[in-house]
Amino acid sequence: MLDLLVHTAQCHSAKCQYTNCRKVKGLFHHGIHCKISATVGCVLCKKMWYLLQLHA
Repeated sequence: MLDLLVHTAQCHSAKCQYTNCRKVKGLFHHGIHCKISATVGCVLCKKMWYLLQLHA
């Protein structure tokens, strides 16, 4: 999971074949634009924060 997070943060390919890269890129994109946020209760933001905390 940590390899995926690091890969996704550095990947610039729109058609990347790395397993789940596009999915995590979608979470990054959502986290940037979400109006609800994890603190209020957005499930996708909570997933993204979980991955970031796992990495930390």
